[in-house]
Amino acid sequence: MYELISKIYEDIFPVDNNAVSFTKERIAAGKILDIGCGTGEFDSRIAGGKTFVTGIDLDAEMIKKASANFPGGNPAFMRMDMRTAVSHFAPEHFDGIISYGNTLVHITDTAEMDSFLLGIKTLIQPGGKLLLQILNYDYIINNNITELPVIKTDKFTFKRNYAFDNGTGLIKFTITLQTEGTIHTESVLLNPLRPGRLEALLENAGFKNTTLYGGFGGEQFDNTKSFVCISESTA
Repeated sequence: MYELISKIYEDIFPVDNNAVSFTKERIAAGKILDIGCGTGEFDSRIAGGKTFVTGIDLDAEMIKKASANFPGGNPAFMRMDMRTAVSHFAPEHFDGIISYGNTLVHITDTAEMDSFLLGIKTLIQPGGKLLLQILNYDYIINNNITELPVIKTDKFTFKRNYAFDNGTGLIKFTITLQTEGTIHTESVLLNPLRPGRLEALLENAGFKNTTLYGGFGGEQFDNTKSFVCISESTA
């Protein structure tokens, strides 16, 4: 699905300076795994000095572009299904793991979600951080939001739509990209993790001291108003 937007990924999702600061303040040095790294621009901003970043992404075009843009080895990039990450790295290999951009909710199976969180905890040094960013699905579901803000430039129009399935509890997420007179549309199912459920899953996986934020500026989380849900947990 995301191959569709790999060529203009940085235009759609420019690096958030607050996200860079938020990450560096919580994982000041050491090895970081970025799950869902996209084209690597963000990782290039947090890597360097005593910080070594490995970015993984399922989409081959994203990884190809990231590796071409940043060939120096730090950050480094690997094509990988996040559900198999635990089998690719040694226990306690990382000082911290991050996963931003609503990546986590692409795991739609309950057992796979449990297994994933249990697995990545084993990859983090004791006391290390897990930082996640997803949308606040309390806000989205309770307000029946079916369309995210349209992103439009002189080169493209990018639309994102939600369709709720009460039967499965999942969301059909559809992206539409209009560029150079051509319209491309693709869809994927998402798991709308509500904040309370996310906290419970993290606790069950053994993470401690989870704090929720309403933005990368450290804003207090309000499940009735915050559009995003950012979690900080300790392994």
